[in-house]
Amino acid sequence: MRIEETVEVDVPAHRAWAVAGDFGNLAGWAPAVESSTVEGDTRTAVFAGGLGTARERIRKRDDDARWYEYEYLEGPMPLRNYVSRLSVAERGEGSVVTWSAAFDAPGPEAEQELGSAVAGMYRQALDNLREVLSAR
Repeated sequence: MRIEETVEVDVPAHRAWAVAGDFGNLAGWAPAVESSTVEGDTRTAVFAGGLGTARERIRKRDDDARWYEYEYLEGPMPLRNYVSRLSVAERGEGSVVTWSAAFDAPGPEAEQELGSAVAGMYRQALDNLREVLSAR
């Protein structure tokens, strides 16, 4: 399954990247994440509401082009072969942030459920990111 969510923000791409591109500070703008830390190339994200902890590892990063790609190592969702990419691109006076993922699920029913859950989390996080960036 593949999902993609985007949000336009009224700040220049370099300012959006300063926040969204901070791999260790996901909790700073993603409401579903209570806390996040990085050790080496691995992020640990604790989900709000006691929903569990995920470990994710950076695979590739390009600060000049403003994107990073990471993989889901373990966590509360049964995601297989999960690879996600977060990017920031210039758009006029502002920028657009895109968060996408591709993954496999244990079955068709689980795929729909997981797709909806991940897309919902991305949507909520990107909407909140827009608010966080507007307040700065």
